[in-house]
Order: sequence, then C-alpha cells, then structure tokens
Amino acid sequence: MRTAYETLETLQAERSFMHRYEAAFSVHCEKLPVSYRLDYAVMEMGQVVQWLELKNRSHAMHKYPAYWISLGKFLHGAALADRTTISFILAVRFSDCDALVNCSALSRKQWGIAHGGRRDRNDPADMEPLVTIPINLFERF
Repeated sequence: MRTAYETLETLQAERSFMHRYEAAFSVHCEKLPVSYRLDYAVMEMGQVVQWLELKNRSHAMHKYPAYWISLGKFLHGAALADRTTISFILAVRFSDCDALVNCSALSRKQWGIAHGGRRDRNDPADMEPLVTIPINLFERF
C-alpha cells in the first residue's frame, strides 16, 4: 500500500483553496472518496458539473515553464471526464496567484509526458510518468 503524505496542515491548505474556488465560481465542492483519485466533485443545483483536482505549490506560477502532474491521476481524470462528459479541472494555488486549466479540453498536442517526481522523501514511488502542461495554458482566477 502506498504511503499517504497528507497532514493536517496540507488538508487545511486544501480546504482553504477549495473555499476560494467555491467563492470564485459560486459553486459547492464535495470531497470525493480516495478511490476516485481526484479531490472534489464541483456541484451546481445538486448536479456534478466538474471533476476537480486541487494543488498547492510554494513557488510562483511562472518559475517553471510547465506544470507536472502524475500521468495516472491525469488519465483517471480524463477518463472520468470522457465517460461522464463532465470537465476535469486542475486548479493550482501558486505563491503569487490561483490558476486553473481545463484538462479535458486540452488536445494531445498541448501536453507532453516526462518521467520524474519528488526526490525529497526518498520514496521510489514518487518517481513516475508525468504529464507536462505548459504554464501559459493556465488561467488565473
């Protein structure tokens, strides 16, 4: 079983960002079970209108030319979006702004696949295939 790295601090940061997302778009977010691999179902009038993954980063938005997300998470979100015709949104809280990209609207030519990940936890499972999304495709909100 994979180690869970969520802490009270990271969960509080996620909830804070989720509330900001709700306020920005006048929606309600429901936390998804871990089996869904995404963070939230975004709700309007009792209906799911988006699948949402939230990320918090400690660096500025334009520090790197691309944002990296696990290929497995990306493919799972894309499959949910495809099968349900509900958009898969990746929202990132950078140190200088909040931004999002509609992953289900990206064409295959817009993103790449690399291999990498975190090295600071000494966890071999942190190294994996990653989707690279050019930072200029993100929209601030």
